[in-house]
Parts: sequence; C-alpha cells; structure tokens
Amino acid sequence: MKFLNLLLFLTLSLMFVSCSDEDKDNAHDYYVKYTVSLVGQNYPRIEYNVSTDQGVQTFYTTEHSFEKVYGPVKSGFVANINFDCSELKGYAGAYGSATIEISRDNEPFSIKATEQYKTNINLTYKIE
Repeated sequence: MKFLNLLLFLTLSLMFVSCSDEDKDNAHDYYVKYTVSLVGQNYPRIEYNVSTDQGVQTFYTTEHSFEKVYGPVKSGFVANINFDCSELKGYAGAYGSATIEISRDNEPFSIKATEQYKTNINLTYKIE
C-alpha cells in the first residue's frame, strides 16, 4: 500500500511540474537584424564587427547602407555591432547610425537599440 501511495504521489507531483521561465525562453528562436547607414562623402571600405549565431564576424563594405540578419539564436545571446568612421581621415563629415532589431519566432522585428550620427558606434543588446 505504501508503494501505491508513493507512486500516486510521484505521479501527481510530476503532473504539476512545469518548465522554468528559462526553459520557456530557450524554446524560442530569435533573429537579429543589424541595420547601418553612413553619411558623408564617398570613402573607402569600413570594417564592421557583428555578433552572430556563428560567433563574432568581421566584414568590410563600401556600401553607405545595409542590413544583415543572423540567427536563430537563443535567449541570453548578446547582439553587438561596432565600427569606427573616425578612421576615415580626409573624408569630412563621415559618421554613421546603427540599429539592432530582434524577431522572436518569426514575428515582426522590433527595434531594441539604436545609435545615430556618431563617428564611433558600439551598440549592444542582450536578448532576455
């Protein structure tokens, strides 16, 4: 009889156990969109560093604006983009703007962090 009571207790206990909030968050897929626009004269390529689902990636571009999407990533991921326009000596008025947007489970992207009209951008947002 004690065995049946113990079995019943364990069965009922398991019925009421739920996932923690962390487990629920990790069940979601997030996508990160980085958007950059540069203002100024035509200038040579600029180095960008971004956090991706594959780690930090560095790339170079001569484009004045672009957007890139990475993912899926999980809760706790730290999105970061950085670049420096101040290295463009001789190119007056070179500055940039950057935005980090997040999408959860293919929902529309929403802006989470932005910096505008700066020569040095280091933008970070942690998905929680």
